[in-house]
Amino acid sequence: MAATTRHDAGELVGVMPLAGSANRISPLPLSKELFPIGFHPAGPDGEPRAKPVCLYLLEQMRRGGVRRAFLVLRPGKWDIPAYLQDGALVGIDLAYLVMPYGYGVPYTVDRASAHLLGARVAFGYPDIIIEQDDVIATINTVQAASGADVVLAAFPMADPDNWGMIDFDEHLQVRHLAEKPGRTHMTHTWGAAVWAPSFTRFMHEQLAQMRPDVVQRTADGTAQEIQIADIMRAAIDHGLSIRAHLFPHGTLRDIGRPSTLVQAVRDYAGG
Repeated sequence: MAATTRHDAGELVGVMPLAGSANRISPLPLSKELFPIGFHPAGPDGEPRAKPVCLYLLEQMRRGGVRRAFLVLRPGKWDIPAYLQDGALVGIDLAYLVMPYGYGVPYTVDRASAHLLGARVAFGYPDIIIEQDDVIATINTVQAASGADVVLAAFPMADPDNWGMIDFDEHLQVRHLAEKPGRTHMTHTWGAAVWAPSFTRFMHEQLAQMRPDVVQRTADGTAQEIQIADIMRAAIDHGLSIRAHLFPHGTLRDIGRPSTLVQAVRDYAGG
């Protein structure tokens, strides 16, 4: 029987998927989540140190009330726990899980489901920099107050070819999510989420109905990954409440493409 972890009611626990292969920017000499973007004062001398991109999300989580987080890796990405260790660097207790197959973010997140019993979850992508400090803290408050099953941090986005997009009504209830839809009427993407235990259970139940070794494949035989947007659409269809919270002045940076990686390195070079 798998080990489980039960949390105090209402505790906010972080989950980060780090099982990606970084095909778009490979080869790299390190895991992409450790790619240095900018600097931070890390040593007792106060001198600047290179800042791995994943620290931006971990800092968001800490400011939002996360005190422990589960990082889900694929085999071979051992440089991540070697660098982050127990999380003292960012003030969060970190634990690591290993995902043996890469069939999409939902499977990666679900690897931690046994350790999330009773917890609310803060989720984000470690290779995306959220350029607004209070995002996790804000959606944490919104989720707790509204009782929504999921609250998404929504940002204006004019590049639907490269971002997952969301559609919501005048009450900010999410009606639809689409992964990189191209031409669309949708004007916002999402960059982080806080969800209730109900969504953790729903995702686990949905994935339990699928065999991860039997997946759809593209024309070249590559496994077709399941997206977290697929699970959220199913959740909406089953009556779960997914709400958007707008950050009209916030921006997102994805370092997972060569052009955006180069731009981020240049823009953050000044510290």
